[in-house]
Amino acid sequence: MLGFGAGMGMPNMKRCSDSFQIVSALGTGTSITMDFNL
Repeated sequence: MLGFGAGMGMPNMKRCSDSFQIVSALGTGTSITMDFNL
C-alpha cells in the first residue's frame, strides 16, 4: 500500500515547490523547509 496515504509524497512536494530543503541531525530531529513563490 505504499504511496496511497493522505500525504502528497516527497517527490511531488519537491517538484511543486520553488525551494526544498531537508536537514536532519541525530538526537535533534528533522526539519523540512519548502518555499512557494506567490
